[in-house]
Amino acid sequence: MCETKKLKIFQGFSQLKKRRKNLKLLVCITGPNPAFSTLVSSPGTISIFANHSYTYLKKFNLDGIDIDWEFPVWSRDARKTDRTEFTLLLKASQDIYFPGPPTITKVAYDVPSFNRYVDLVQVMNYDFHVFSYLFPFVGFNAPLRRLNGEAGIAGKMNSEAAMAEYAKMGLWSNKTVFGIPAYGLGYRLANWRVNKPYAPATSTVDDYTNFDEICKLLADRQRYTYVWNEQAASPYIHGNFHIHGNKHIPTDHI
Repeated sequence: MCETKKLKIFQGFSQLKKRRKNLKLLVCITGPNPAFSTLVSSPGTISIFANHSYTYLKKFNLDGIDIDWEFPVWSRDARKTDRTEFTLLLKASQDIYFPGPPTITKVAYDVPSFNRYVDLVQVMNYDFHVFSYLFPFVGFNAPLRRLNGEAGIAGKMNSEAAMAEYAKMGLWSNKTVFGIPAYGLGYRLANWRVNKPYAPATSTVDDYTNFDEICKLLADRQRYTYVWNEQAASPYIHGNFHIHGNKHIPTDHI
């Protein structure tokens, strides 16, 4: 997207805020892990970031920044100093965004520091299950609770466990925002007739299925079925016959 189009989008957001006085708008900052490591590596670059981001927010009448760093320390190309230096970056930030699985949280983040340096922490309560050839099964994108039989790490890959983990690590409840997805992650089923949670899958399909596409699938009841799972408090969509039936999309109940 060219810079002119980006500017028009942000200008449109500014106009929207004039009509919706209580609306809060954030700008998301993301990028490859080495770029974040470089950003936090010196007080000088952190200062530049703080000043420029503040100017940007004021210019477009935005309310905060959403830092999507995936992930300090944890990533293969990360540095051991990322965790400490990320805390320094938070002093220049008003809002952060990070994912829920406890193994990442414990390694990547100094959670108590968030209470001092940020206004809100948006917990990424989604992408709990994604296809991999080491784990070729379907799973919920954003389950609220664990399924019966899920244990160990699998039993913690849900929103209820993630929120409890952050609270246990010292994050204040009045700083916590419950993040939800507006998309589904698609799987290609090994057998279209076997479509329940943990059914075998052979690959991803369509990668991210956005919200408007999900609405179209829900309207096509001849070819697709919507299923609500009470244990996980989360739904999914699957095809009804061979041509479309190998598609399985865990979604969110919006």
